[in-house]
Amino acid sequence: MSSECTTSTVEFACPVCFGPLQTSERGWQCSGCTKTYETAALGYTDFLEGAGFADEDNVERALHEEKTAEVTMMGYLIPLLNKLFPDAPSGSIRVLDVGCGVARSVDLLREAGYDAWGVDSGHRAMHWPRRKFPQNLVIANGQSMPFPDDTFDFIFSAGVLEHVGCDGDARSPSPGYEQPRLDYVAGSVRVTRRGGLINYTGPNRLFPFDLFHRNTEGNPFRFHWPWDPFLQSMNDFHHLFVEQCGCESLRALPIRGYWGFLRLNKTVTQRLGCKAANLYFNTIGSWPVLRGSFANPWLSVLVKK
Repeated sequence: MSSECTTSTVEFACPVCFGPLQTSERGWQCSGCTKTYETAALGYTDFLEGAGFADEDNVERALHEEKTAEVTMMGYLIPLLNKLFPDAPSGSIRVLDVGCGVARSVDLLREAGYDAWGVDSGHRAMHWPRRKFPQNLVIANGQSMPFPDDTFDFIFSAGVLEHVGCDGDARSPSPGYEQPRLDYVAGSVRVTRRGGLINYTGPNRLFPFDLFHRNTEGNPFRFHWPWDPFLQSMNDFHHLFVEQCGCESLRALPIRGYWGFLRLNKTVTQRLGCKAANLYFNTIGSWPVLRGSFANPWLSVLVKK
């Protein structure tokens, strides 16, 4: 796929009762529970139910996430999609980024020919005016998404699940965190068509060094114990998707090409560390026998509904 997707084929549904929505003067209204939702001037709609994600507004971080999204989309996710759907006509594959953040991923996916959409519930949505396809972005929680059942062919969520059930960007879950995480996963499963695919990624709970949630800017990693409930392991993903949500199968994918470690390039030591990290990810983290084990710092799981 190479031609830009110009179609938008997804219909909205009420995130409360999942009933049909009707257009209203300011946005949408549910014909069942009469809930109303407003559409912003740029085209995206606020479907948020409950509290949003309490992330801080950080312009520098947002720009970094845009660059990181370009690395991940072009080096990992778009090649993965091209492999999973090799014969699909351009624009026929519906893709959803759950927790899309600044939503650079949606622009890149649509430019690659996919009917891509994005959902986020945090302050990163304030950067959406820079996006090329704001009408394909909605403000909503992953637990209560405004789409009918069986809408998408492929759903992905990158580094989000560990923050569900936590207070903002905190590294420790709040009491009762298990239910919000199950609801989040169940929301993705609900809007995926039967036979469709889901890709969740995040740091591996069994790998002792969390490279992605540093306690301070100067630390290259955060040490954690293997029973730390903040992160997930392959068994955790299997329990959520297969045992509790009834998905057909789950397997670990190689992580070659996923990360660029763009922040680790200011000093000679950082650049050497970046090369070492990339080498480790592209070898140890991608070998079939190790990609789901304690030796892999970053898990990428592919779920079939």
